[in-house]
Amino acid sequence: DREKAIEAYQAMVTAEAYKLHLAEGTIDEVAHVYTLDPDAPVMQVLVSKAEEMAPGLVLYELTDPAGQPLPEWAAGAHIDVVVSPEFLRQYSLAGDPADRSKYVLGVLREDEGRGGSKLMHRIFSEGRRVFISKPINHFPIMDNPGGKSWLMGGGIGVTPMIAMAHELHAQGRDFALHYSVSKRETAGFWELLADVPWADRVQVHVSAEGSRADLGALLGNHSAGDHVYCCGPDAYMQSVMDAAEAGGFPEDARHLEYFAVPEMPEYENHPFELELKDGRVLPVAEDQSAAAVLQDAGFKIDIKCSDGICGVCKCGVLEGEVEHRDFVLSGKQRETSFISCQSRAAEPGGRIKIDLSKREIEPEREQRWLARSGLGRLTAMKSPTPIPPIPHPHEQQRQTEEKPPDSASDWPKHQRGQILAFTRWSGWSRLHKALGGEVHNAEGPCPAR
Repeated sequence: DREKAIEAYQAMVTAEAYKLHLAEGTIDEVAHVYTLDPDAPVMQVLVSKAEEMAPGLVLYELTDPAGQPLPEWAAGAHIDVVVSPEFLRQYSLAGDPADRSKYVLGVLREDEGRGGSKLMHRIFSEGRRVFISKPINHFPIMDNPGGKSWLMGGGIGVTPMIAMAHELHAQGRDFALHYSVSKRETAGFWELLADVPWADRVQVHVSAEGSRADLGALLGNHSAGDHVYCCGPDAYMQSVMDAAEAGGFPEDARHLEYFAVPEMPEYENHPFELELKDGRVLPVAEDQSAAAVLQDAGFKIDIKCSDGICGVCKCGVLEGEVEHRDFVLSGKQRETSFISCQSRAAEPGGRIKIDLSKREIEPEREQRWLARSGLGRLTAMKSPTPIPPIPHPHEQQRQTEEKPPDSASDWPKHQRGQILAFTRWSGWSRLHKALGGEVHNAEGPCPAR
C-alpha cells in the first residue's frame, strides 16, 4: 500500500530525536515494533544449497532459518521469490511435497531476459537469507481414477513434473514422465531423476542424439481418465497439446503451465464497465486494467505479473461477455472467471458483472476512490450533516441568498468546474437527486435528463 508506506516514512523520527526521547524516558511515544504477521505475503528462508547442475542451471534448496517445517504444498505449486525489490520471480517447486524440510527450485539463467534470473544466480549464495511467498498452486494434479498421468517436461519445464511424479508415486497412481532436452549437457536433472524411487517411470529424450520424443505415438491413444500435464518452451508445449488433442484428450484433460509470456495477439483496448453485486458500476478506461480499477476502488486485488500468466488476480464472472487474454484458465474455468490484469469486455462499452465475494475491501482506499470519482461527495450530500460552503476569495462580495443563481455565469468559476466534474462522474440523475430534484441552467429550472 503505497500511501501507507509514505505515511510510515513521514512518521519516522530523526536519530537525534530518538536519542532525546530515549534519554528522557519517553521512547514509547515514538518507538514502533514491527512483527511479521502469520498471514504476511512473504516469509524468510535460508539458502541452504546452491549447486550448478548444468551450464546456466542452478539447483537451490531453501530451508527455515530455525529448522522448522515449511508450509505444506501440493505438486504443481510455485513460490514467488523476492530476488530484489524490483525483481519478483515465480519458480515451480521441484522437490517432494511430503518433505517439508526444504523447498527445491531449479533456476535457469536467462541471459536475454529481464535480469531477475541473472541477479539470482549472482547473489543467492549458500547462507543468504531471502524472502519468498508461501506456495501457490494454479497447476494441480487432477483426480483421475483408473487413468494415467502423462508428465511432459521440456528443459527447465521439468521442475513441476518432478513434484507431480513424487506425489503420484506416493498415491500409487499410474504415470510416466518424459523429459525432453536439446542436448545431454543441458539436462541438469538427468542424475537427480536416476536416483528417485520411481526412476523406471522416467524417459529422457535428447534431440541431438536422435531420441526426440515421438509425441504422436506417446499421446495418440487416449484412454478414459488419462490426463496430460506439460511445461516448457512455447513451441514444445504447443506440440504436446496438438498431439494430445489429436490423440483424443479432451480439453479438460490437457493441462499446461507457462513460465514465460508467449507471443501475444495484437489486441485493441477499449473502455468497458465492471458491475459489482451491490449494483455499483466502475468504468474502466482503455488505458486501465480491471485489476487496477478494482484496486483503486478499495478491493484487495493482488497484481504480480500483469501479463495474465500467474492467476493471482482472478475474479468471478456472473454475467457479460469476456475477451480472455490470460494463459492460466481452462475453457471450463473461463465460463465463471476472468484474469483481471489482462482480460476485458468482449465489446467496446460492454459490461461484465463480477463476483468479488471472497475479496476483502480496504475502507481507506475505497474512500480515496470515492472522493476522486465524485461518488464520495454524493454520499456526503445525502448525509444529514450540513456541508460547509466552498471557500472563495471574494466571498464577502457575493450574495448569500438561498435561491439558486439566475444563470450559470453567476456561479464562481472554480465551483462551476467542480460541478462539471461531478456530473461527468456520477450522471445527471444522481446529481438531480443530490440537489433535491432541482437543476438549473442559463435559462432557469430544467428537468433532469
